[in-house]
Amino acid sequence: VSMLTGRPAAETRGLFMQRAEGDKPELQFRCTLADMISNPDVVPLWRVALDRGNRVGFMNVPTTYPAPSVDGFFVSGAGGGLNKVAGIPESMVYPRSTRDVLARHEYIVDYRFGTEPIRDFDRLFERLSEMHIRRSRAFVELCAAHQVDFGFVAHRATTVIQYMAMSEIAGLMTCGKAPTPQWSKRLQKHYRMVDDQLRQVFQDLAPEHWLVTSDHGAAPYLHNANLDVFLVQKGYMRAPRTTAKSLLRGVKRTIVERRLDIATALKPIPYRGRRDGAKAFGNWYLPGIYVNDARRFGGPVAEPEVASVVDEICAAFNDSAVALRHSMCARPYRGAFEGAPFYDDLPDIWVDAPDSIFFDGRGNRLVSENVNFRPLPDLDQVAGGMYSGQKRRCLLYT
Repeated sequence: VSMLTGRPAAETRGLFMQRAEGDKPELQFRCTLADMISNPDVVPLWRVALDRGNRVGFMNVPTTYPAPSVDGFFVSGAGGGLNKVAGIPESMVYPRSTRDVLARHEYIVDYRFGTEPIRDFDRLFERLSEMHIRRSRAFVELCAAHQVDFGFVAHRATTVIQYMAMSEIAGLMTCGKAPTPQWSKRLQKHYRMVDDQLRQVFQDLAPEHWLVTSDHGAAPYLHNANLDVFLVQKGYMRAPRTTAKSLLRGVKRTIVERRLDIATALKPIPYRGRRDGAKAFGNWYLPGIYVNDARRFGGPVAEPEVASVVDEICAAFNDSAVALRHSMCARPYRGAFEGAPFYDDLPDIWVDAPDSIFFDGRGNRLVSENVNFRPLPDLDQVAGGMYSGQKRRCLLYT
C-alpha cells in the first residue's frame, strides 16, 4: 500500500490487522482499497499517472479490488477483498472487454495453498510457471491495445515458492545445492523462467523508464513468536482455558484436516491468552501489543494510564532473557502517530525482531523453533502460506 500511495499505514489503514467493529478487544484480518482511499489525502498511483495525462495499465497489484475506472485498463490483484476467486469476476477488470483477453490467455488469478490442492511438486512448479507466463503475455497484449504510457504488473509465483521452500533455497544459496538434488533443478528452472519472462516483457514493450521491485523481501522462517505467552507470564493477560482433552481433540482434528504427521501437529500448539479483563493483548501475524483501553476496546485501562502501561510493558519485555537472546526489542509505537487518520488501529507497542522470527501466535513459549524449517518431505505437510520462509523487510529494486 505504501508503494501505491507514498503514505504510511497510519494514513491508509494498510495494516492487515485492524480493529474489529464494536468495543471488544478483537482484531480482524483486512486490507482493502476502500480503506486505503477513504482518507481524502491519499492519492493512489494510477490516479497520479492519470492526472498527468497518461494512459495506465495495472495488473495483479494487491489491494486494488474492485478495479477502478481508468483511461487504459485495470486488472485487480488477489487479496485485499478478492480471495478464492472462481473465474474472472466482472468487478475485477476494467473495461469489461479485458475479460476476453484474459480468457484467451487462460489467465490464472492467483495460486495459494488451500484454494487449489496440488500435491505434486513438479505439477506445482508447472502451475506457477503457467500463472507467471500467461500474466506476462496478457499484460503485453493489453498494454499494446490500450497504448499505455504507465504500466504496473505484479507477479507472485516466486512468493509461493519462497514461503514453502526457503529451507531448500537457503541451501542452494549457501552451498550451491539444495538439500535434495531435485530441488536444485526445480528452483534453477523456475528462476530462469522468471528472468526470461522479464526479458521478454522488456523486449515487447521497450519502456523508456522502468523499475523492478518487490513489496517485501524473503527470509528463512526459523522461529515462531507468541506475545501472549509473555503477557500471561507478566500478569497482563489470563491464561487460556485449555484442557488436556480439548487440546488432544484439536491436535487430532489438525492431523486429519491438514494431513500432517503427529510431530508437525504438536509443534507448535496454539496458545492465546484470554482478552476479557486483560490489560494488554497481542495478535497473530503482528509483532505488536495493544493496550486494552476503555475508549477503544472497553477494557480496564483508562486513557490517562495508557502511556505508563506501555512503558511498563516495554521495560519488562526488554529485560526478558528470551527477548535479549533473540535480539528482540519492544518500543512505544502508536504515540508517535497521534492525529493520523487510523491512529486508533495501530498497536501501542512494536516489537523489533530479526526477520527469521514470525509472530504467528502459536506455541507455549515466547519464542520457539519452527519445526518446518527442514527439507520438504511432501506437499501434504504444507498446510498453507508461510512454511519455511516468510517476509523480510528489505526490498529488491533496480
